[in-house]
Amino acid sequence: MRAWPRSHVKVVLTHPRVTISVVTGDLFLQSADLVVGFTDTFDTEVAGDRVINSNSVQGQLLKRVFEDRQEDLDREIDEQLATVTAIGTADRSEKSLGRLVRYPIGTSIVLRGRANRNIFGVAYSHMRDDLTAQSSLEDLFTGLNRLWDRVSERSSLGPVAIPLIGLNLARVHGLTPEHVIRLISLAFVLRAKRSVPTRDLTIVIAPRDADAVNMLEVRSFLRSLNQ
Repeated sequence: MRAWPRSHVKVVLTHPRVTISVVTGDLFLQSADLVVGFTDTFDTEVAGDRVINSNSVQGQLLKRVFEDRQEDLDREIDEQLATVTAIGTADRSEKSLGRLVRYPIGTSIVLRGRANRNIFGVAYSHMRDDLTAQSSLEDLFTGLNRLWDRVSERSSLGPVAIPLIGLNLARVHGLTPEHVIRLISLAFVLRAKRSVPTRDLTIVIAPRDADAVNMLEVRSFLRSLNQ
């Protein structure tokens, strides 16, 4: 019975005093502020799935929070990026679709749309001119660290839910769902030891990735973070 597959685990840490839950389900149904990953260009175009895949978390953000109103999403993104210094601009002759201005990895913004909660967008991957996203462990870790800075500013220690950013479409080779869970958890606990951004973090596994996760191993790893 102890080895039977589980759909969720929950571990309460004391150093720092936070709770980390790992669940299988729908990110957008979580009762929490949400995290959504973006590329360094903050692209939003889903038409034909050529720039952003409509089935990705970001594609679902456009559909379910902004009701397919891309202009509203773009406007909020532009407002948030108005004070951020860009690091370059792609050439339209090379990047045929989407947004052109590039921002630093780790750039974090706060969106609202039609949601009664904060939605934290974080750039953790590079959008290449051929319209494929590419990330790395270093980029993921940088993105997570900067994300917690923004969460600390806006969440008032309220619950936060985050998907397995960096998996699948970000093309971090060799990265498994369990690797991502460990990376997110470790980055969060290291930050919380200095300053707690939220008391309640939920890591959400998409149902399609659930079979690749050993929840008993995940629980063991989370408990080890209490040391």
